Amino acid sequence: MTRLVWAVGVFVLSLHLFGPTATGIAAAIIVLAWLVGDVRERVRR
Repeated sequence: MTRLVWAVGVFVLSLHLFGPTATGIAAAIIVLAWLVGDVRERVRR
């Protein structure tokens, strides 16, 4: 759960830092993809 909160924080921070630019969106997508993978791993266990 703390990891989820941390990931959401990084997601918001990356969008805030880079703004709605290609870099910000790419960073957000990477964080989202990692988050989805993390949730999938947890469900599999």
